[in-house]
Amino acid sequence: MKQQLENLYKQTIATIEKAASIDELEQIRVKVLGRKGELTQILRSLGTLPQEERIETGKLSNELKDSIEEALEKRKIQLTQQHINKLIMEDWLDVTLTKPGLLQESHMPIKMVSKYLPANWKETLPSVRGGQTDLVTIPSLRPEQ
Repeated sequence: MKQQLENLYKQTIATIEKAASIDELEQIRVKVLGRKGELTQILRSLGTLPQEERIETGKLSNELKDSIEEALEKRKIQLTQQHINKLIMEDWLDVTLTKPGLLQESHMPIKMVSKYLPANWKETLPSVRGGQTDLVTIPSLRPEQ
């Protein structure tokens, strides 16, 4: 019985590692741990064993069941992460690129803005004299009088 459990465990772990999708993992779980699963059938047959052997085999089968459930969960997380990474790489978008045809020339932002400023825009900038900013030279920033 113990040999049968260990063989089932080794086969199940190998199958879990080879699984390529979450659906395959679910099929493995049902095949091994389901109501009519292989491990469940072994657990049901424990009643036919002698008392001492039943205790040892029961402990071993529960440990193997927990290990299989843990391996299934780890593999599910790996497959989910692989799927997310695949989606990220396929749907990758470079937000730093400009829309085609939006900018015919590549200019610095100040040059692009300067098209809309008056010719004497440099003279209208505030200047710093003696620690104070002269805001009176910009008409839109003059205080209302």
